Amino acid sequence: MFCHLFFEPDVGIFYGKIIKIFTKFLQSVYPDFVKDNPTLIPKLEEVGRYRNKFAHSMIPIDNNLKKIIGKKYFILDINDRGLPKQEKYAWNEINKKKESFQKIHEILGKLLEEIDKNKVN
Repeated sequence: MFCHLFFEPDVGIFYGKIIKIFTKFLQSVYPDFVKDNPTLIPKLEEVGRYRNKFAHSMIPIDNNLKKIIGKKYFILDINDRGLPKQEKYAWNEINKKKESFQKIHEILGKLLEEIDKNKVN
């Protein structure tokens, strides 16, 4: 994401830290935009939490995939702070999250338009 423009990929910056840096950047450089789009930062943080849950918690992936295919809901074996447990997810909930996260894309598209309008030639 934003930080990968400045840091080598193997530096090991966590995804959550990338979102925090990007958030601080937006608040510092585009405070009016952040104020006009109050859902942006909470949604970015939500994406980070959700992404981390799936990226770091599932154990073992092959077993989980067998439980996912062709069902209205699925149960994932996850690692919750070192303890194995199962969490149930419904596809319609996942699709709602996806739609919610796509709004971030739209908001950031507005930001790019604003940046383009304010470019000094």
